[in-house]
Amino acid sequence: GGWRGRPGPLPGQPARRAFWFGIVTGLVYFAGTVYWTSSVLAVFGGMPMALAVLAMLLLAAYLAIFPAVTAMVLAVLVTRAGRSALFFAPAGWVATEYLRGALFGGFPWVPLGNSQVTVLAVGQLASVSGVYGLSALVALVNAAIAFALLSSGRSRLIAGVSTAMLLVGLAVWGSWRVANGSLTREGTPIRIGLIQGNVAQRDKLAPTPEIERRVFTTYLAMSRDAARRGAEYVIWPESSTPFTFGHDAAGEAALRDLAREVGVPILFGSDQIVANPELRM
Repeated sequence: GGWRGRPGPLPGQPARRAFWFGIVTGLVYFAGTVYWTSSVLAVFGGMPMALAVLAMLLLAAYLAIFPAVTAMVLAVLVTRAGRSALFFAPAGWVATEYLRGALFGGFPWVPLGNSQVTVLAVGQLASVSGVYGLSALVALVNAAIAFALLSSGRSRLIAGVSTAMLLVGLAVWGSWRVANGSLTREGTPIRIGLIQGNVAQRDKLAPTPEIERRVFTTYLAMSRDAARRGAEYVIWPESSTPFTFGHDAAGEAALRDLAREVGVPILFGSDQIVANPELRM
């Protein structure tokens, strides 16, 4: 019996204590990743910084509930079924992560799988499972480590070797996929011109006619330059047009003239007004 004996019920932490440990973990997790929302509220929402920081912490506290629920459920399972129940961690984590992105409009930011975005070989798993597959993988590896630390002898060896084999196999497959052009480079490559005028957000929120003209002419000039350099497709940033396309004849004409001049498609974002005779409350 016990933690290092044969599998069986374990003297795990009470569910309530596991929940609060999960809350603390979630607070650290989310306060360290959505901290920027306080600056957004203060700079662009006019909220006092102290109040903005409090709002950010309240958001982090709400988001922390989801990993806390995972911790609580896992504590119950481990207490009743033994340390092998640790391997339910991927399912529990992904389930609550999915709910976090769906409940009350959803806040699916910073899923656990995002931690692998710079590990290209491992990140290829997302091509078949989405980011939730990567989240499950990270949770599985950590569950295996916890299982190994709480085990001894053959159980520890099996957990370590199995996890290592999984990671090596995934890395080999991912590396092959990255290197194999038939999987990642199908079709004829084209040269893309990504346009970024680096316009300050305050200029977008409260523009003057002079600023609007400067922003627009900047994007027009950068697009011409990109086309001269061989861009076959030009992409502007989100909401880069300082006017509402379709309701500004001069701006719309300038964009259409640019597309005809450079002879390449231009993808841009713009606000849109839809006329509707019905009054909606």
